[in-house]
Amino acid sequence: MIETVFLQGGLGNQMFQYAFYLAKKHSDMKVRCDYSLLQGQNRSHNGFELDAVFGIVDCESSILNKWVVRALIKINHLDKKWNYCLSIIFRLFKMRYIEDEIPSKYDRLRLLPNAKGGCCYFLGYWQSEKYFRDIERDIRAAFRFKEDRISECSRCILHQIKKTISVSVHVRRGDYLNMQNQKLYGGICTLQYYHKAISYFTTLYGREIFFFIFSNDAEWVKCNFDILNMVIVDCNKGENAWQDMFLMSKCTHNIIANSSFSWWGAWLNTNDNKKVISPSRFMNIGDSNDIIPSDWIVLK
Repeated sequence: MIETVFLQGGLGNQMFQYAFYLAKKHSDMKVRCDYSLLQGQNRSHNGFELDAVFGIVDCESSILNKWVVRALIKINHLDKKWNYCLSIIFRLFKMRYIEDEIPSKYDRLRLLPNAKGGCCYFLGYWQSEKYFRDIERDIRAAFRFKEDRISECSRCILHQIKKTISVSVHVRRGDYLNMQNQKLYGGICTLQYYHKAISYFTTLYGREIFFFIFSNDAEWVKCNFDILNMVIVDCNKGENAWQDMFLMSKCTHNIIANSSFSWWGAWLNTNDNKKVISPSRFMNIGDSNDIIPSDWIVLK
């Protein structure tokens, strides 16, 4: 039996999926990581990024896997007659797929071998550290940034971060403002949320603290944030966006958005005394209990 974990979405989501793959691999399962769904699609993300950012090379691209899993997904949207007929065919060939819930819900059974045998395809985001908490050291080793490749701008920001009590603040707008995404992600990280989170740290540290704001809408931040010691980081775009995650991970503390990108920036922060503030939910459906680590501070 061979299991395949598919990569989808942007860098943060690919990191969750790869961590899920490593957790399954750690259990001595025959498992592959496949990025074929990221190819040939016109998206707002940068395609397969794990290799360029972290030097991860044990992922493959299989056109066969890509079309099989697409066919399996399509079956679920056919009428009952065709759904039944095609399902039988795939069962004969022992092919099936398992989808993660939205938002992600931890299910320990997903880490166990598929008792039914055959080929099993895993499609989803698997956004919970519970899947890989037991192999945390391996995950941190896999997601080690190439600091020698950061830009001069990032190097200057890093110097400021290291010499201050620094808090990263992630404000994600851009693609979150389109109609479909607004329904799913809108109204969660409000100005009130950011003001509460910032107030938490200013109460602790007063004028000593510096806030490093990472956003894809710097102008909006300038108009809506009036913070002492505020540095807006807007020099990393496109293929260099990973440098923002790197810089977030170097801050003393973190304020994240409902975004896997800043989730990883905070999780990869190695400061033993770090405080991470997270919104209480990541989506406007379901709950996000399994996404948010238990030691993070949750604000509404």
